[in-house]
Amino acid sequence: MPECRNCGQRWTWRQTMRRSLGSMNDGVTCLHCEGTQYVTRKSRIKGALCLGAIIIPIPIVRNMFPDLPDWTFVSLMAALMVLFISLYPYLISFSNENEPLIK
Repeated sequence: MPECRNCGQRWTWRQTMRRSLGSMNDGVTCLHCEGTQYVTRKSRIKGALCLGAIIIPIPIVRNMFPDLPDWTFVSLMAALMVLFISLYPYLISFSNENEPLIK
């Protein structure tokens, strides 16, 4: 779980999900010290790679198993997305500065 770089408080899974999704570039406010925290460049890259590892194989699997029923395919996609979302807070860390994605 990420922790605030200002006060050192560790965030819970729920706090991380509520605060960080959708506001990666804008920064998030710590509930304890109200300091602004930003998701690190390394964490954004890890998240993108993990999401890509889930999304890119989907059409490949679909073409490998054309007889796979649609409901099975959709269920597999949903399960993988739930897995990614549940693991996301463990992948991120915070910084006091907004780091550009490309150096």
